[in-house]
Amino acid sequence: SLILWEIPLGPILFSLFPAGSSVAQSVFQAQTAASGIVGQTLTLTCTYSTSKSSYNLFWYRQPPTGEMIYLLGQYSEDQNARTGRFSVSFLKAENSINLTITALEPGDSAVYFCTWGINLLREQLKV
Repeated sequence: SLILWEIPLGPILFSLFPAGSSVAQSVFQAQTAASGIVGQTLTLTCTYSTSKSSYNLFWYRQPPTGEMIYLLGQYSEDQNARTGRFSVSFLKAENSINLTITALEPGDSAVYFCTWGINLLREQLKV
């Protein structure tokens, strides 16, 4: 059986940064839909641009029931994140972070969001 993802047409914007700071950034999801077969693997693509050298990227999903579910996060200085069946391919030089879902399940059908943000604690520690 097929699973269909509806992915919002970019840009999807999510940002957190200290008041008074100037940060140029954006997140784009070019895919408008993706489908996969239960038990197989699917990759969703996301690209972004930012003026910051250190930042966080996140993947969330929103199933038909409406709640927003956090999947995993990637700090720009860390290696590829993985949580259970979800993993990212993070290519900082190419400004891309792709989400791979293995062993697809019917419950994976959802709207998927790629978002961007700054870790305020890390930013404050740098000052």
